[in-house]
Amino acid sequence: MGRNKLKLIASAIVLAGSGLSLILYYWVTPPFDPRSHEAMGQVAAEETMRLLGSGGRISVILRDTVTAKNPATEAQLRSLVASLQVHHLKVTSTNAMKVDPLRVPSVPPGDFLQILRRGAEGDVIVSFLGPPNLTEQQTVKLDAKGPKVIALCSGAISRQVDLRSLFQRNLVSVAIVNRAVPDSGRPGVTPRAVFDRYYQVLTSANLAEWADAKTTH
Repeated sequence: MGRNKLKLIASAIVLAGSGLSLILYYWVTPPFDPRSHEAMGQVAAEETMRLLGSGGRISVILRDTVTAKNPATEAQLRSLVASLQVHHLKVTSTNAMKVDPLRVPSVPPGDFLQILRRGAEGDVIVSFLGPPNLTEQQTVKLDAKGPKVIALCSGAISRQVDLRSLFQRNLVSVAIVNRAVPDSGRPGVTPRAVFDRYYQVLTSANLAEWADAKTTH
């Protein structure tokens, strides 16, 4: 093969690579739809008010959005805060965690343990990064009457944690999960309608029903 022919092939490869880069860079992606995330914040606020004790404090665990923007997290927090404000409640503290975007979001067990130990009876912790996946040894370090935990367990999170065990050990009071079977009815346009089609609120009362439906399908 001649030298000129090799140069032509090399040039073609470079041009093809450049063209692909431009296509990927300028590719029009669908706009971010915040409705389901806004509804998650709204639902988390409703469950917080149900569980909050007199004088209780509200803590939030979420992604660090300062170093890396995350529209979903920002929509969830914004909706939670706004929904609480309507009832003259506010978030007392936030715990921002740096999360590997290529992994299933979670809170390091040691960090979650410390957050739980800082809480007291009547407090509520809202975790948008999943439940406290603690060991039995860590669990015994907690007070019997500690804060209630509301955890977002959608997507792969619910497949990687034992929700039944978490409820039994009182590490989670409410979990927001994907429906075992999405609602096939007419799709709604409001945030709550979008939420109700794809997600549901899980407690110890309906855990078995959800698990059975998930196994069946």
